[in-house]
Amino acid sequence: MSLNLAEQYYLKAKDNYPYCMEEAMEQLNYALAYDPEHAGSNYLMGMVYWEQMDDLVKAEQYFELALASDPLHKDTYLSFASMLIRMNRYKQAKALLSVAATIAGTCMASVQRYQGIIYERMRNYDAALVKYNMARLDTYNEDFMYTLDEDIKRTKAKQKLQASLAGDHHTDFENIKLKVAYVSTIGSF
Repeated sequence: MSLNLAEQYYLKAKDNYPYCMEEAMEQLNYALAYDPEHAGSNYLMGMVYWEQMDDLVKAEQYFELALASDPLHKDTYLSFASMLIRMNRYKQAKALLSVAATIAGTCMASVQRYQGIIYERMRNYDAALVKYNMARLDTYNEDFMYTLDEDIKRTKAKQKLQASLAGDHHTDFENIKLKVAYVSTIGSF
């Protein structure tokens, strides 16, 4: 079995990305010229536009092309969801992660982590901690475990900060009520 030209160029581009961008882009352009629907090449082009060019509109277009070409391209789901989270488009990111979770070979720890990030960004820290801990159960990679430990530490710190701010806010509200009550009594004389 031999690889077609699009696959050969894609593999060369993948090997060069992100270290040698000039060569990676040349190889990607060749791959897409031979097969404009090559899922891997569209995915990698989406990554270029997202990570290197910060052009989220074009990145989204390439990610969508990759998924249209291959609805089982698991890397696209995770990267696309990550980009949507960055854009605060949580509903769409959740939908992508739900589909990714059904695809064989998807890293479930990554899916759980991204779900945790969504909850964390929505300030639902309890749900975020549940997802991060579920991801810990699904990972077998020490580096990823460290990342999850840091996510949990950060989330707990935010949870504590949120609680202290809520307590301070309550105290401020109580002080305002007392001042209003005091001013009202002065005005009644």
